[in-house]
Amino acid sequence: MSNNNDRLDRIEAVVESLARSVLAITNDHQQRIHTIENVEAVVESLARSVEAIANDHGERIQTMEEVVNRVTRVEEGLTRMLTAIDDDRPTILRKLNTIENKLDSLLEGNQNN
Repeated sequence: MSNNNDRLDRIEAVVESLARSVLAITNDHQQRIHTIENVEAVVESLARSVEAIANDHGERIQTMEEVVNRVTRVEEGLTRMLTAIDDDRPTILRKLNTIENKLDSLLEGNQNN
């Protein structure tokens, strides 16, 4: 009977060892599931952050495009204004020359008198 008791003790020891191994594997599995859930939460958070950054970037690009368009319109307006000034310059110079000639005539007339 002692032989049977030894066998029974060994079987019980093996069963206890297997139970501890199964428990350890189960705990490890639960920890891995928890880790995966944490990683998924971080990934979702990062995805939301990336989406917010992308939206902000899009808004900034749109604002920059609007600013570029406004600057372009201002530049075109300045170009038109400078062109108009250049177009008026001969007229202004002619008027100044006419005034200068009249002054010269008046001064010559005063010198002759």
